[in-house]
Amino acid sequence: MLRKVLRRVRNVGIAITAAVAVMAGTAGTASATELNPRTWVENPEICRWSSCYNDPDLIRFWQSILWADNLGGGITAATVDGQFGSNTETRTKRWQSDSWHLDYNGNRLTADGEVGPRTWYAAQYVETGDGIKQAWCVYDTAARVDRCTYSGRGTGREFTWRVYDDGTWFFTAPNGYTYQLV
Repeated sequence: MLRKVLRRVRNVGIAITAAVAVMAGTAGTASATELNPRTWVENPEICRWSSCYNDPDLIRFWQSILWADNLGGGITAATVDGQFGSNTETRTKRWQSDSWHLDYNGNRLTADGEVGPRTWYAAQYVETGDGIKQAWCVYDTAARVDRCTYSGRGTGREFTWRVYDDGTWFFTAPNGYTYQLV
């Protein structure tokens, strides 16, 4: 119950921020919710319900993680569609219930189907079992960009993204399309 109230309060705050931006003439120059490609735990919660942040490109990014890990199947390149529907929710719960996925305190995740700070953390920092992180980046000094890869644990599947120094964030989903996260 408290979680629903807090979501509503956050959404009201976002709506007020957007209204002020429109009145001040700054709408479109900044996002009410900033995505953080370097520290995923700061990304907004995404889920099936309207109370969550439901940006299609951020959902595609999450679906790409589900596709790469392939826990229980169900996510194909074609289903990386930017819609947080029942299939994504079911696969998220399966992903959260996997014993490899731990939060910042080393605790197992709650399989609630919502991608909040604990789940974002687990996705960014999970290890494959041999001490190698599934999400890793290499900085290209000439291009001034982090070139990053997420490798599914034992699946041979991976996807890539780039983060430029100015904060521009692009990723290539399993469907072959490139998306920009703002």
